[in-house]
Amino acid sequence: MRTCLEQARIDCPMPPPPEIPARYQGASITMIEDTNLQALATEYLRKFEVLGSEGIGPVLLGRSRTYKTVAAAALAKGIWKAFSVGVVFVGCIDQLPQMELLRYDPGTAKRIKQWCATPVLVLDDFMIARPGTWAADILLAVLSARFNALRPTIITGNIILEKGREWAALAEIHNPALAHRLEEGGRGFTLFVE
Repeated sequence: MRTCLEQARIDCPMPPPPEIPARYQGASITMIEDTNLQALATEYLRKFEVLGSEGIGPVLLGRSRTYKTVAAAALAKGIWKAFSVGVVFVGCIDQLPQMELLRYDPGTAKRIKQWCATPVLVLDDFMIARPGTWAADILLAVLSARFNALRPTIITGNIILEKGREWAALAEIHNPALAHRLEEGGRGFTLFVE
């Protein structure tokens, strides 16, 4: 049986490059100032073939201005270039409010399906979706679909969690199912950036 990444290469041998915001077009792993974050990104890219097939993607949470988005953009570009798989980059701050305004538009349902199905998804500034909102419900549904299909998702979020109990704190703030999906989906490649 083929993994979702192997099937993606068959379905689309050379997908278009990911649409990364202009500010991050030049992003590279060497630009990441935090050495732990740089090491995690480098290691993930090196092991992507195995990790991606297992549905594992980096989860990068912490305070703002710590190069999490730079790392996500660099990984998106690196994965697309090195492994020839489709990558969709979602800037949650920009795209989720627009989608909510157009939630009944057929294009919104189509975009949500694309997020579920793309071989690699980047959800940048994921924590912008507050608990109990339409956006949070959609992101949980997308994460669950991807988690169950073993599709890797790279997640960044600006949130500071109590050290030593990050996942429990996230479950209390957001949703236990969300915390579980992030913890399992980022297994071994989670970084709480300070």
